[in-house]
Amino acid sequence: MTGAVADEVVVEVDAPDGWVLLPLDPGVDALAWALSAHRVLGGTLPPEPARAVAAVLAEHVLLARRDLDADLDLALVLVADPDAPALVAADVRAGLDDGFVAAGEEAFAHPGRVPAGLTCLDAEASDVDLPAGPARRVRLVVAEDAPGGRVAESLNLLVRPAAGGRLVLRARWEALGRSAELAGAVDALARTLAVHPSGAPRPANAPRGPVVPHHGC
Repeated sequence: MTGAVADEVVVEVDAPDGWVLLPLDPGVDALAWALSAHRVLGGTLPPEPARAVAAVLAEHVLLARRDLDADLDLALVLVADPDAPALVAADVRAGLDDGFVAAGEEAFAHPGRVPAGLTCLDAEASDVDLPAGPARRVRLVVAEDAPGGRVAESLNLLVRPAAGGRLVLRARWEALGRSAELAGAVDALARTLAVHPSGAPRPANAPRGPVVPHHGC
């Protein structure tokens, strides 16, 4: 079980097998951690190919650090094969303040909204019940408009926990041929989320940034 404190709530996730928690602490060397993770996960590649796979994992760490708060958020990747790149990148954010709640509700109210430079190929929204609370589930497929642009799928959930505030799980992948499998893995991860009041409330935080589903579609 791994947790993060956001305002006065604690978010915990008991990640299923295959999910790896990324170190958001900037004091941890991303590449050194990734090389160690490759070995711990059972990687068998020789040194140079192993370093190439680790470099991709380290890039996930650096991207997560750019977008997330090390004290408040969680970042994970799904690694089905330690000798291959991670299949899914996911993050978990939570907040109690009104701005975070309003931004989350607004972002999830328009699943088909597409920013400039992207085309939404498919959008699916539904309401689901999770152990952490009732949730809005949005699954998207988007394509970059540029020639040769990538196509990616994302699964995002906005949870309304009884403890108050909102919790957002975002996950993204490009292996569209495995979409059903990967969406199932994200749903399984979502079912392990738990939110409860902190026993030691933190001082009030500054308002969080806007909650935007991957690609904004």
